[in-house]
Amino acid sequence: MSLLEGVNLTKKFGGLVAVNKLSFHLNEEEILSIIGPNGAGKTTLLNLISGVYHPDEGKLIYKGQEITRHGPDSRCKLGIGRTFQILSPLPDLNVLENVMVGCLFGRRAKLSIREARKEAEKALEFVGLSKKAEYSIESLTTLELKKIELARALATEPEILLLDEIMTGLAAHELEEFLPLIKKIRDSGVSVILIEHVMKVVKRVSDRVIVMDQGAKIAEGDYEDVARNPEVIKAYLGEAYESLA
Repeated sequence: MSLLEGVNLTKKFGGLVAVNKLSFHLNEEEILSIIGPNGAGKTTLLNLISGVYHPDEGKLIYKGQEITRHGPDSRCKLGIGRTFQILSPLPDLNVLENVMVGCLFGRRAKLSIREARKEAEKALEFVGLSKKAEYSIESLTTLELKKIELARALATEPEILLLDEIMTGLAAHELEEFLPLIKKIRDSGVSVILIEHVMKVVKRVSDRVIVMDQGAKIAEGDYEDVARNPEVIKAYLGEAYESLA
């Protein structure tokens, strides 16, 4: 049985159909990448999964339970965590305290401050920022801020982690540092849904890839299969696909 399943999901904004009768599944301990051109509906799909939006049609099933009308807080407590494209750390809190917020509002109810601190320290160690626990947010690099965003999401103790272009804006050497974290998350037992535009990243980390265009799923399979799919090449990859496949 799939860990998460979306069935005929549709989301409209006025006359715009952002997600159009899209079905998908996510397996346990899998990295599922969702790719496609800008405006394809990728982030809207992530918002449907995380509960920011409710679908106009279709349903979401998590571990056999329908969660279509659950809100974001409920889904987080069930085990669905996420990061966001726009980094929004809490500037008045230091690094450790920012991650503690994830602990306090995550899956475990009534966590004490001492327990949250301990769990936040574990999350910072996981992403390699233990030495900067007491640093101010303003002192961090973009790479470090992205690691904080990741650590805060991990601190909620998710079984599914939604990553929305978490590596966008990183330099090549920073990508090389960040990439192992994605596999490390999967290897720790957390399933990942990744939205990403950098195809070399998608190729290296994905167990399976879904391609969206104009709100619909146009291809699904392993990276090599979708990179050679004529419809995907036409809609998204273009002539450059040969160097990426």
